[in-house]
Amino acid sequence: MPQSNPLKVNSLDLEAVARAASAELDTMTQGELVAAAAVVNEESYEQRRQGLQNSDFAQNISLRRWFGWLTFALVAFWMAASMTLIYLIAFNLARLTDAVLIALITTTLATVVGLLWLVLAYLFPRKTK
Repeated sequence: MPQSNPLKVNSLDLEAVARAASAELDTMTQGELVAAAAVVNEESYEQRRQGLQNSDFAQNISLRRWFGWLTFALVAFWMAASMTLIYLIAFNLARLTDAVLIALITTTLATVVGLLWLVLAYLFPRKTK
């Protein structure tokens, strides 16, 4: 027995559907037509809203990626500059007092931890109910 394709529709079925729809439109009142148009309009509004949300999410992902790499570069540069200064002091090529050196190391650590915390909080926000 040959299998029929459920997606294939013959022209007689389409004509019957068109006639039924035309007859139904003729018997609909203006209020029913407005209500049907409102339903269609609401569905197109929902599709548009969903499309805008999807594009917003896509843009947000790319901005988060860019922001994460920029912050990583800033932290890496800050760490490299601090380590270079510490090595220069260690090999007596530069001179800083102990208080300034302690402040440099402390602020570097606080900056790195703070920036990474901010980036992680932005990249992975808490889900709200």
